[in-house]
Amino acid sequence: MKKNFVILIILLLAFFSKAQQDPQYNMYQFNQMVINPAYAGARDAIAVVATHRNQWAGFKGAPKTSCISVHSPFFNNKLGAGLTIVSDAMGARNLFGIYANAAYILKLSNKFKLSFGLSAGYNKLQFDYSELTYKTTEPTLNFNQMQSYNKLDINSGLFLRSNTFFMGLSTTHLFASDVYHFADITGNNSLSYRLKTHLFFTVGNSFKLSDNVIFAPTIMFKAGPGKASGDINLNFFLFKKVWLG
Repeated sequence: MKKNFVILIILLLAFFSKAQQDPQYNMYQFNQMVINPAYAGARDAIAVVATHRNQWAGFKGAPKTSCISVHSPFFNNKLGAGLTIVSDAMGARNLFGIYANAAYILKLSNKFKLSFGLSAGYNKLQFDYSELTYKTTEPTLNFNQMQSYNKLDINSGLFLRSNTFFMGLSTTHLFASDVYHFADITGNNSLSYRLKTHLFFTVGNSFKLSDNVIFAPTIMFKAGPGKASGDINLNFFLFKKVWLG
C-alpha cells in the first residue's frame, strides 16, 4: 500500500510536470473547497471559512489572494452544496471569481465517505498593461492599457474522507479557455493568455499524541503550465482550541 502510494505520487509529478497559474493556497487544509468542489458538505455542518494571503509583502506586484467559502450538507448528508468567492492579484493581472459548488456524497463504510464534485463559475480578469516593463521603449503590440475579460469556468474533483483521514484529487479550468490573443502590427510578435487546466492532489491524516495534542500533517501536489510543486504542512491541534503549524 505504501509503495503503491509513492509510485502514484511519482507518476502524477512526472505526467503533470508544469507550474502554477492558479493562486497559492497554503492553508488549503482549512478550506479545501477552493481547490476541490467535492469537498462541499464534508464538514457535516454549515461551514464558513475566509482566508487571506499576502506573499512577498513590500514588493511591487506581489501576489495577494483572498477567499471566502460557505458550504453545507443536504438531504441526510447525501449531497453537499456551497459557494466560493476568490480575489487574486499578481502583477498586471487581477482576478475575481465566484463559483457554485455541488457534490454527491457516497457512504462507503462506517468510516469512509467518497464525494464526487463539480463547480461552475464566472471569472472576471483585468490586465493593466501599464504595469509591464518592455524590452524596448515603445511596445509594438496594439492594445489599450487596461482590458477586462469575462469567462465561464468548470472544475471537478473527488474527495475520500474519514474522521481522521482525507485524500482528494481535483482539476480546475476544464475548458482551458482562451482569455485573449494579440498580434503586433508587424505580425511577428504576439501576446496571449489562457486559463490552463491544473491538477491538485491532497492527502492528510490526524494522529492523537495525547488527550490535548493532535498531530495533523497534510501534503498537496500541484501541477499546471510549468513545473510541478509540492506543499507540506505540519500542524498541531492543542487543547482543542489552538492550531499551531
